Amino acid sequence: VWLGLGLTPLDRRYRLLILLVLVGIYAAGAGLRPPMIRAWIMAAFLGGAYFYRRDADGLSALAGASLLILLLDPPALWDIGFALSVVSLAALIGFGPSLRPGWPFRMGRWLRDAAQTSAVALLATLPMVSQVFGEISVWGFVANIVVVPLAGMVVIFALLAWVASLVWMGLGVGIYLVIVAPTSEFTIWLMSQIARLPGGEIPIPAFSPYWSILFAAGAMLLWRSRRDPA
Repeated sequence: VWLGLGLTPLDRRYRLLILLVLVGIYAAGAGLRPPMIRAWIMAAFLGGAYFYRRDADGLSALAGASLLILLLDPPALWDIGFALSVVSLAALIGFGPSLRPGWPFRMGRWLRDAAQTSAVALLATLPMVSQVFGEISVWGFVANIVVVPLAGMVVIFALLAWVASLVWMGLGVGIYLVIVAPTSEFTIWLMSQIARLPGGEIPIPAFSPYWSILFAAGAMLLWRSRRDPA
């Protein structure tokens, strides 16, 4: 959506406002669970920085959004989805690829960024996933690269189908039946096939969660400050 808005003559601030509205609609459609609310609040913080002509800082936005959610809903601290989203996003902000929006689209760059994103998210959540679920998947790295674009396609066209249905119900239903439903079913089928591959479920013996503190400390020692391109 951001790439598409970049092709319009709209000012950057209005593009951010449109994106913020769409993220809010997505959060509402997803049930307003803590990870979705966190995403919307974080988008608001990041967008607000540009509105005031200041550089946006991802870690500050993530910290502010997480703190606000916990103040409004303290039990969210025990929501595994919320915890995984915060940990993975913090790692992506610190170690993920730099945000380089705009055209031209380059497949090589996209694959490299997708591989880096998948590896960072997988490693960052590894202690928590193995502690909570007692198993990990060696195919998670590949699955993320394949499934994330499909999931993004589902989200975009589902929103498009919803907007179209407000004007013409038949068009909205058509978009859903032709694009959203088949893509969703294919994504679920693909995930089930990946899970059946050898190494799809590797049991992890129970361990003390305090080891996660050493894991996080090691990551902090590797972190280096950087500035994303404007």
